[in-house]
Amino acid sequence: MKKSIFVGALLLILIGIAILQKGLPGSSELGPGDPAPAFTLETIDGQKYAYSHAKGKPAIISFFATWCDPCHKEAPLLVEWHRKYGSQVEFVFVNWTKRDDVKSAQFFAKDYGIRFPVVMDQQDRVSNQFQIKVIPTTYFINRDGKIERIVKGVRPADTEAWLRAQVK
Repeated sequence: MKKSIFVGALLLILIGIAILQKGLPGSSELGPGDPAPAFTLETIDGQKYAYSHAKGKPAIISFFATWCDPCHKEAPLLVEWHRKYGSQVEFVFVNWTKRDDVKSAQFFAKDYGIRFPVVMDQQDRVSNQFQIKVIPTTYFINRDGKIERIVKGVRPADTEAWLRAQVK
């Protein structure tokens, strides 16, 4: 009797561990090959910005915050890549607004000379759709609107190679 209770408890523990590692049935991680979620947010200038993969352009969607040190390292790189590839690749900065306000994001954009859309995710709706847990997190979307890569942190060599491949 004690042995069967022990085996049953052990089985429940193992099932619990498996669920924690894989997620609940029916829940899914957003990853390579999945369509990028479409979204509409307000820019730091008060305009509406709508991302839709229907534009037929590859895209870089980077989630950032003004207080994030790696985001400060990534911003000048994105500005440079936008200068080189912006006519062929869509760039957007999504402010993960847990501790930021519009004025901070405006200052950030001005400080780095950002000339592509910077949008405010005030209710974390888009951050939740993209399952953002750390910043910076950058999504690389191909021209078919499918996620090709997700990069957490700053990896300039990989990004430059991806951009060159997209504009060929």
